[in-house]
Amino acid sequence: MTLKVAWNFPQCPVSTAFDVFRRLPVARAISPVQTGNEREDVKTLLPHLPDLPHILLFDRGYPSYDLIHHLTYHDKPYHFIFRCPASSTFKVVEDFVQSGQQQEALIWLDTASRIKTKRMGAEQKSIPLRVIRLESPDGTLSVLMTNLLNRDRYTSQSIIELYFRRWRIEEQYRDEKTHLDIETFHSQSVNGVKQELLAILVMCVISRVMMVLVTENDPDRLHSPQFKNATIFLAQDAALLTVENLETAVQIFQELLIEISRVKYYKPKKPRQSFPRVSRKPINKWRQNRAKKIAVA
Repeated sequence: MTLKVAWNFPQCPVSTAFDVFRRLPVARAISPVQTGNEREDVKTLLPHLPDLPHILLFDRGYPSYDLIHHLTYHDKPYHFIFRCPASSTFKVVEDFVQSGQQQEALIWLDTASRIKTKRMGAEQKSIPLRVIRLESPDGTLSVLMTNLLNRDRYTSQSIIELYFRRWRIEEQYRDEKTHLDIETFHSQSVNGVKQELLAILVMCVISRVMMVLVTENDPDRLHSPQFKNATIFLAQDAALLTVENLETAVQIFQELLIEISRVKYYKPKKPRQSFPRVSRKPINKWRQNRAKKIAVA
């Protein structure tokens, strides 16, 4: 007799709007795995952003004629920085890379002829964008594309430094997976899984705010509260903060702040080793056959 066990793992694209300076998640979009599109998720997240000036930072999976057109001709236009690969991207970007002569240049991206739109007038013109050559420490060449055209106010180096702040959201996803165990779902329904994914954000926001309360009087500190410790103690006592007795809730809150400040985190002096992302997506037969061919070769 053969026993066959099937392992099921919920899958869905998750996009998060994240404040890279305050390290706070702002909004989250959850889409069906069959129809999910991270570029469309951006359009869903935009109305949830605070009504403040923004510079949106996007990784290599986001550049598209449609999204750049949407951000440029939105009712409230947005400033943005996209990272583009050096090849298999916009023709004007590839031409810039192949020229090999300049660190940065001004290009014109013709979005109007590439997308379906009923609007006429000014938006039918090509969009002026700056492109900046970016070489990673491992030698990988890519391009930063932005509508921050004022070179005196936004130097190429400041744009590069600003883009690398995008790594904060990768750290957020790492914290959700390692410290908050986000991939261990308790619910068996679609709405239940969505609630868990959103509840994680609520925990992160409350934890970050409490960490700021602990350290706001010591801006020159060399350490910060440990995020993992903050979320653990918050999870233990969060329900007690809703007690009817206000004095008891205040006392519990103060005790939480003490516990959060007790465990300190010191930034590593050397960059940590990076690891490839782990995908839980089932491997189809085409990928298996390709892997076998590579192994044989």
